[in-house]
Order: sequence, then C-alpha cells, then structure tokens
Amino acid sequence: TYPQGTAPSWYAPFETNVVDVSRDDPLRLQLDHFCEVIRGEAEPRVTVRDGLQNLRVTEAVSQSAATGRTVTTFDA
Repeated sequence: TYPQGTAPSWYAPFETNVVDVSRDDPLRLQLDHFCEVIRGEAEPRVTVRDGLQNLRVTEAVSQSAATGRTVTTFDA
C-alpha cells in the first residue's frame, strides 16, 4: 500500500508488511463455527438474509452456465 497521505504514483514507494495467516482447513473451520452456533456458543457471521441472497446468486450462476444466458436475481 501507499503510506497514508501519499498519492499513488509510479515514483512513490510502497509500504509493506507481513500478515500472519492461519493455515487451517477452511471447511473444517466453517463446520466448527456452525456447530458452535448450534450449541449457542457463537453468533452467526452472516444473517439468514445474506445466506438466502448467496443461494439465489449461486442458483443464478448455475442456471446461466446451463443455458448460456444472463439470469437476473431479485431482492425480496
């Protein structure tokens, strides 16, 4: 990134840093969190509405791939 207050430019130096990354299996982590939510130990990270919208988009992508056409999703 550019230092705060520095305009992006070919001549401006970048700031760099190293971010610690967890190397765990994301599917296992998601399932662990889901189980914690079911047991009442954690709050969901997304809302039911977000989940529904995700399913609508996923279905639209599948339909579009199958038909070769644009599929419009509607917010309800």
